[in-house]
Amino acid sequence: MNHLYFGDNLSVMQDMSDNTVDYCYADPPFGTGRDYNVFLHAKGTRSQTQTQAYTDTWKWGEAAERDYRYLQDELAGDYPETAQLLESFLRVQGPSRQMAYLAFMAPRLCHIHRILKKTGSFYLHCDAKMSHYLKVIVDSIFGYDNFRNEVIWHYTNKLRDKRKRVWQAATDTLLFYTKSDDYTFHPQYEARDVPKKYPRIRKVDGKKVTVRDAKGQVEYVVSTEKLRDNVLQIPMLTGGKEKLGYETQKPIRLLELLLRASSSPGDVVLDPFCGCGTTLDAAHGLGRRWLGIDKTILAIEPILRRMQQRHPETFTRGVDYEVHGYPQSLQDAIKLAEIDRFGFETWVIGLLPKIAVTRKTGDDGFDGRGSVLTHVKDGVEQYTHILVEVKSGKNLHRGMLRDFRTAMRDQGADLGIFVTLTAPTDGMRGQAAREGFLTLGNTRVPRLQFWHLTDRYFRTGVPEIILPQQWMVDTRQQAEMHHGEEQVWLI
Repeated sequence: MNHLYFGDNLSVMQDMSDNTVDYCYADPPFGTGRDYNVFLHAKGTRSQTQTQAYTDTWKWGEAAERDYRYLQDELAGDYPETAQLLESFLRVQGPSRQMAYLAFMAPRLCHIHRILKKTGSFYLHCDAKMSHYLKVIVDSIFGYDNFRNEVIWHYTNKLRDKRKRVWQAATDTLLFYTKSDDYTFHPQYEARDVPKKYPRIRKVDGKKVTVRDAKGQVEYVVSTEKLRDNVLQIPMLTGGKEKLGYETQKPIRLLELLLRASSSPGDVVLDPFCGCGTTLDAAHGLGRRWLGIDKTILAIEPILRRMQQRHPETFTRGVDYEVHGYPQSLQDAIKLAEIDRFGFETWVIGLLPKIAVTRKTGDDGFDGRGSVLTHVKDGVEQYTHILVEVKSGKNLHRGMLRDFRTAMRDQGADLGIFVTLTAPTDGMRGQAAREGFLTLGNTRVPRLQFWHLTDRYFRTGVPEIILPQQWMVDTRQQAEMHHGEEQVWLI
């Protein structure tokens, strides 16, 4: 069974047993000091919108202090050198943003080491900004002698920026560690640019001699492959079917190569920062079991869609995988709304086919938008422009709906959906009724609709939205199965 976790990886890993994972790949935030967006398709159209996937900006505050204290109070007994190292860093650097990043990373790296089997391998993906700090920390956890390689990912297709007065950065660093000297490693080979000839050699009386034919001519062996070194030349993703919209998405070729080298079929693979699921996809395709963790609500649905599209025969919930921490009941949804309002909004909109989350640059009166194929008129497909607003608070009032009605008019929306955790007031219902009806083919539907999130959704899986029966996902085979770009149809 494979497992996908929605939540803080520190909390999830705390509950994992010792010595249970064969391989771990971690691609954490790099400490770059910037935010990263995910580009989402306004499904049913070619347009895109973007919203923040995660932040890589750091400051010393309550969260950093909590992680630092957890390391000192709970992990120092098993990892005394790491605790002392972080204490020294804090003394030298003070409560800086670099220190906040290291306080975040150190306890998570300790748990990765604890969870790995004695024969396990670990790849930490980082860049030049923090790799030198991270290596010192991982040395203190895994042991200096268990550092195996600095692997360089060289992406040869990066666009050049001549405005920068520095050498162009075209590499990432992967720090390769093992938990002991007893570990899995399968040498990897790649095609030569030009085949190479070698004299055929054999041993005679313990000595190497060149083999010659009956005419005394040297026999040659033609080699078309060579052993891969630690510089992996693989293009970065710039578009195409594999690109899912994440700015920092890694190519599946890179993850497959690492997995083939340092794991075997049946092994358990952990990715504690699984993002859009490339490690999970690669592991699944190579016959490994996997554990993925991500605290970004935006990641979960795209991962599940990606895996279903790529591995439809071996990706059944309850049989091949389970999802943990993701809302599966009304109480789960309420809890998510309390701890992460934007995450709740994103989760709700993710339930609606063809609707994409709008970029969060302020409250424009709506949270999602999209165009839905709702009917056919005179043989021509007709799309309905829909806006969605989500409210997770308990105190609803008519001003909220008034703002949404204004947004509908400003955006030229045909139909609006107003989603709430608590029942809308009678005054709000009266306002919605005054918006009248929209005719879609032979069907009349309310132009402004309420979706009151109740237990019914979790029992039946049917949102309480009054739309034509045509609003359903088409389960036909897709023309392109490789990753896709949220390729679902509505019929």
